[in-house]
Amino acid sequence: MPRVISATIGTLLALAAWLPAFGQEQPLERIEVRVLPMAVVAGAEFTLGDVAELDGFDVEAIAKLAQLSLGRSPLPGRTLRLNASFIKPRLAKIVDAQRVHLYVPPGAEVRRAAQVVSGEAIAARVLALAAEQAGTGPENLEQELVGRVRDAVLPKGEVAWEIALMGRHMAPGGSRTYRVLATVNGEEAWRALVRVKQSVYGPSVIAKRPIRRNQIIAAEDVTAVRRKLVGSEDQAALTATADVIGLRAKRPIGRDEPIHPGMVAAVAAVVEGGSVTMVYQTDRLRLRAPGVALASGRIGEFIPVRNLHSGKVVYGVVQRHDSVRVK
Repeated sequence: MPRVISATIGTLLALAAWLPAFGQEQPLERIEVRVLPMAVVAGAEFTLGDVAELDGFDVEAIAKLAQLSLGRSPLPGRTLRLNASFIKPRLAKIVDAQRVHLYVPPGAEVRRAAQVVSGEAIAARVLALAAEQAGTGPENLEQELVGRVRDAVLPKGEVAWEIALMGRHMAPGGSRTYRVLATVNGEEAWRALVRVKQSVYGPSVIAKRPIRRNQIIAAEDVTAVRRKLVGSEDQAALTATADVIGLRAKRPIGRDEPIHPGMVAAVAAVVEGGSVTMVYQTDRLRLRAPGVALASGRIGEFIPVRNLHSGKVVYGVVQRHDSVRVK
């Protein structure tokens, strides 16, 4: 009998020791957070899961910690130093800090992934567009960069370029400024201004010697040269001597001066006050009469003519040097 009582007492004592423990919350599992010595991220922000390994049995808490944002990522290609004082306050937002064992190796860093587009490649894009907009062939164009184009360090992703000429430029050549914009996955990532200096060349007819007003231009008076085009008027200069020879100078033209269309005119076939033959012609009739031109005119132009027999003034079309057809 005493042995049975002793066994019962022992059982009750063991049960009494066990019951309080059953009523209390069991201690939660610890979570190991080991930060990587060097982590590389791609996005504008990074999470704990991007830079650390997480271990433990509390799957739900670990999943939340992995998604915990630690802030903005460094600029593409740059690094950010990580330490325990940077990470611990953020962990407390998810779990009790007492549950987490955090290990941050000395010198731990996070680096933003990047792609680099060289300044030479960007300059080539700008020069190609500038050449296209110059409106002349490569044999007549010289261009160079003003200054150096820096490399573009961009985030990872699909890159698109926008290059636009700033301002309006009417004259050939000169300095031009281009705005260069790079977007990555549709978002602006880099911009710069690139300046280009252009020189445009082209053929121009110039006077080999001074030409007087109303002088008929001969072959020995002009020549065609390749010269740098400076102003918009230079682009309008005549380019072939055949376009000038035989024309009348409307004003004096200096030596080496480019000749523009407005500076010359066709020689009048009929001059004011000159004698002409007035011709009236139909299918069955042809009449001729002497007349006097009341204005100068080139072939195909209408001019007034006075009939010497009747004294009447009529209009006619200059046909050749001394003939005007009237109606």
